[in-house]
Amino acid sequence: MKIPDPLDINRCGIRILSDKVILAAIDAGFISIDPKIDFSLEKNRLQPSTLDVKLDYVDEFISRRNNSVLFNEDELILPAHSECVLNLTEKISFEGFGDYNHKFIFPSVEGRSSVRRPGGYVLYMGNTFIDAGSRSQIELGNYSCNNIVFEKNERIGQVFFKIDPFLDKYYFNYEDKKLVEIMDFARSLEMGVEINSDDELKSIVAEKYLDISPSVISKNGFIAVRASDKAYRMKKLEDSLVFSKRDEYSNDDLLEPIDISNGYKIMPKEHIIIETIESFDLSSHVGIRFWDNLLGNVLGNINISAVDLFKNIDLINLSDGWIDPGYVGGFSRQPKWNSPRFVRPGDIIGYGQVFFYPKGTKNMYGDKILDSQYNNKREIAFSN
Repeated sequence: MKIPDPLDINRCGIRILSDKVILAAIDAGFISIDPKIDFSLEKNRLQPSTLDVKLDYVDEFISRRNNSVLFNEDELILPAHSECVLNLTEKISFEGFGDYNHKFIFPSVEGRSSVRRPGGYVLYMGNTFIDAGSRSQIELGNYSCNNIVFEKNERIGQVFFKIDPFLDKYYFNYEDKKLVEIMDFARSLEMGVEINSDDELKSIVAEKYLDISPSVISKNGFIAVRASDKAYRMKKLEDSLVFSKRDEYSNDDLLEPIDISNGYKIMPKEHIIIETIESFDLSSHVGIRFWDNLLGNVLGNINISAVDLFKNIDLINLSDGWIDPGYVGGFSRQPKWNSPRFVRPGDIIGYGQVFFYPKGTKNMYGDKILDSQYNNKREIAFSN
């Protein structure tokens, strides 16, 4: 099987920009950031495949069930089991083709791993990057039993830059010289492409771009990860969980082990963390985006009633984690469902969408410049 080529016009699949070219797209004006980020001072904002975004202030609370909601100039208290719209410190816009006003770069957002572990998640399949007023916005939920305190200017999310390098070929008169010039530039940008078959996945594993232990289980190019027998429940704290002080919490402070060896019934809004059987060793050529409750998998479960499906509509196709190129270590999942859910060791608890970068990324997870947090950690950890 031939190694996948992002510039094969006949292949399906999402493409995303690598860190090698995100700044070039910004300099060319196709990604606009206001106010501008000084990347010489904020080197860790640009990750191998994403741009980290920071909290500015809250625009509105989607769920107002808790009267203790607070936000001031310095911090946000995100109550347990609530959601809100957050304004970011910058407005990030995606420009079109001048008179054409058609975009070929599109945003998608995911919560940083440090946000997801205590219970945070981004709503609606990562399609919640909103261009509103003077700031861009994302919608962030808190699935845990604890209030989470976020301070202003903390990195809470990461933006992927999806790109369609053949927009002109599909929809426009590609003999237009200006359009050809723009799209030729788009095609010059180094990008990763989605793996969309099991045979392609086998090829990149065989070429040592990716190693998954103890074995690879896949479906249509998506990697399935399975529950081990190690699982934990988030403890209810007396006070809020302070995000900026997460290094000071031990696992014993936050987690209590639970026995799932004979099956475990996860109750609604119960924040459970399960270590996977699989561990990963990624080269600079591979990144993996994880999803929970993929639609086909949910609808294929004959035990899902129409009522339960309606209760969980916001959690279907939930964007739920990104592993950067270069990551080495174990992995964990935080399955979310608003109805009782059973889990046993060996059950599939997430699917990984694999992206392949033919020329690799500039930086890799674990590089000192990136302030990576969890590399080479074989067990769950909330601290760096």
